[in-house]
Parts: sequence; C-alpha cells; structure tokens
Amino acid sequence: MNPEDPRDIKCPQCEHRIPLDVEAGQVEKIICPLCKTLIENIEDSIVPSSSPVSELPDKQDTDIGIALNDLIQDNASENEIDLADVATNSSESEMPAKEIKDVNLDLPELIQGDMGESRSNDENPQLVPDFTKFGKTTDLDFDQDFVDRQQELAHEFAVAQSQIVNWDESQPGEDPVSSKFSKIKLIRFGSLVTILIATVLFIAFKGKNKNQNNNITFNFAEENEQEKEIKKEPETISELLLEVGAKELHLMATNALKSFLDAKDVKSRIQYCREPQRVRPLMESYYAKHNPGPISYRKLSTVGDTETGTLNEFYLLKISFVDFSIRPVVMGFENGKMVIDWESFVGYSEMSLNEFIDNRPTGPTMFRLHARSDDYFNFQFNEKDHRCLYLRNPKDTESVYGYIQKGSAVDDKLSAIIESGKSINFIIVNLQYPEELGGKNQVLIDEIIASGWLLTKNN
Repeated sequence: MNPEDPRDIKCPQCEHRIPLDVEAGQVEKIICPLCKTLIENIEDSIVPSSSPVSELPDKQDTDIGIALNDLIQDNASENEIDLADVATNSSESEMPAKEIKDVNLDLPELIQGDMGESRSNDENPQLVPDFTKFGKTTDLDFDQDFVDRQQELAHEFAVAQSQIVNWDESQPGEDPVSSKFSKIKLIRFGSLVTILIATVLFIAFKGKNKNQNNNITFNFAEENEQEKEIKKEPETISELLLEVGAKELHLMATNALKSFLDAKDVKSRIQYCREPQRVRPLMESYYAKHNPGPISYRKLSTVGDTETGTLNEFYLLKISFVDFSIRPVVMGFENGKMVIDWESFVGYSEMSLNEFIDNRPTGPTMFRLHARSDDYFNFQFNEKDHRCLYLRNPKDTESVYGYIQKGSAVDDKLSAIIESGKSINFIIVNLQYPEELGGKNQVLIDEIIASGWLLTKNN
C-alpha cells in the first residue's frame, strides 16, 4: 500500500474494503477475499483509506502512551503475534524496521478475523500492510472515517451472527442427530395419539354397551313392574272371579265352608270367619250357650244352582242340613282367602227373644229376625197410627209383634225397602219395650238397620 496515498477497494457485493498497495492502473481485476466476487472496475471501487503517514504529526504529548499489545491483545493468540517486546513510549520516535519485519497488521482485517472472514498472510501476501514507517500510536490523529468503518464492521458482524443462528434453526434437517431425534419424537407423538384415540373409542363403545344393558335391565324392570301390576293379587270377589273363573271360585268357596263347618272349636272356626277380630267376642258369647263343635250338613249347592254365585262383592251358597232345612251362606274375600259371614250364618242377635221378653229392656237391642206384615193391634197400638210386623227368631221358636209409628223415620225406611222390591223376610232391627206396657209380646221397632242379615259398610 502506498503510504503517501492510502486507498482501498470497496467490494460492490459485500462492501468489504480491500487495501490497494499498487497503482490502480497496474491491476485490472481483483477477487474479494471475503465473498470471492471478481472486481473488474477498479477505479469505480476505489475509496479513500486512512490518512497518509506523512500527514501524521511529528510529535505528540509525551504523557500519552498506548501499547500496541494492549490494543490487539484479544486477537493476538489467533494471529500468533508476539508483541510483548514491542512498545511505544515517549522516548521512542520510530519503530525499528528489523523488529517489525515479519509483522503484517491491518487493524480492520484483524477485527474481521473475529468473524472467521480474514485469510492468512501467507495465502495473500499482497494484502499484508507495511508498518515500516509506522511511528508512535500517540502521533495518530482522530480519524472519523476509521471510526465509522469500525461501526460498519461491528454491524456486519452482528448481522452475520444473526444469519448464522437463523440458518441453523431453519435448517435442522442437515443435523443427522437432530433429524433422528425429531423423527423419534414424531413417531412417539403419533403412537400416543393413536393410543388415545383407541382408548376413547373403546370407552365410548363400552359405555354404549353398558347403557344398552342398563336400558335392557330397566326395560325388564318395567316389564316386571307391569307384570306385577297385571298379576296383582285380587282383593275382591269380582277380581278373584276374573282371575280364576266361576268353577274355581265356587271350589274355593265350598272348601272354605267345609273347613268352617268341620271346625271343632271357636279358635279353629274363627280363622274362616269374616272380620275375625270384631266377631271373636260375639262368637265366644254365642258358643258359651251353643255347641261350638262341627256342624252337620247334607250337601252344598253347586255351580249353576239358584241363589248360588256372586252378589255385590259377596258369594252366596246354600247349605242343606240334616233336618232338611236350607240356609243361605254369605261369603266374602279377605286377605287372599274365602271367609264366611258368621253373624248372618247363625242369625246372631244380642240376646234371644225369650231373654228380651223376660227382661223387657227399655233401651234398643239388636236382633236378626224373620219379618212379615200383620194386622194385630191391641192396647195402645192401633191401625190408624201404627204399622204391625210379625217377628220371629231364626229357628222359629220365639216371636213378638213389632209396631212402627206411621210417618216416622222408621216408617219411611220400611216403605223404601218394600218399594225397592226387597224382602223383609230377613231383617236386622233394634227393639225396645214402650214406657207404657201393653202385652208382653208387643214391642216398639226403634230402627230398621238393614234388609237382610248381612252387615256392610253401607248399613
């Protein structure tokens, strides 16, 4: 490089500054050592370099001293330069040529070498700077172009570094190890996704089957509930008839009646009776005066016989006794079995007519009697003001005359029974003696409880 007219060639491609140490006319082409671009137009690419050595001041303040070794010590190891013996101080005016004979330094190229862009001095000896006329560093003037150039180089270095990093990140395929690991991760991720999908499908399918099973179970439960409702145990005679039929119902009734008749005592008989808790004391009182043992009979009515079958939630049978008397039997259905209405079967009354006549109670007493209309009037009872009924006990061994005041509530009840077509042959009444006694067999009918001997919720 010409020390009197320092100039550089600026690469038009990468803007790298190449020192020119010969005349421009002596060189036709130059290859950029950085980007390998062929530079043909030398004159257009020439740019001024640093100030010439001749323009440097001859003397500076002796108090300022900068060691070259300190200036470039960060890069000295890379360029194998030993500047330990080279120093500048206020007593030296120039550097001996012998000591710097083999030293080729250009400060910009040294900084570029940090980026791995400079080449060795042996490979390109023409680019080696000449420091033979270099004086003290303290004699250098401040060069703004030099500072600007260093800033440009620092910026290029930063850009180059960022490009290297980006290139490494954007080109992972060139690293076999990274590529291998990426493929492994991809395979693992795909396997995991497949397993998850299979698990979800399995759970969904299993849950669907479980729901179907639950639905089937629920349907079966509903069907069972419906069957239970359909097959609900009958509670009345009508329901029992629909379930078992007339023949079976009649068989159930006759079997229950036979067990009732064959019972040996009250305890065994009461289990075949209707409303057993209510009638127990009545049975005990009755059988204290009558034989509680088996009741003899000749035969029972069969299916199709008259006065045999269902009647208002009850079942009717006829029984023929050994004395050829015939008595109807009323049966009900309670707690899943056929039962006999014991009160109507024996014609239960609170006392016998003989006891009633002997005691002559003035309060009402309940009787089950046979009745018919009569015209016997005597003493205070006359035809104008009264009606007369002839009353007798079930065995027809005792009788009295009962009188009803015309226009009374009892008279209305009797009229309603007769007008409805019902019979008074079997009747439940309350009897009492009048305060003014007449004949001993003349009594007042205080109340007509029911037509028939059967007590129901209605009467």
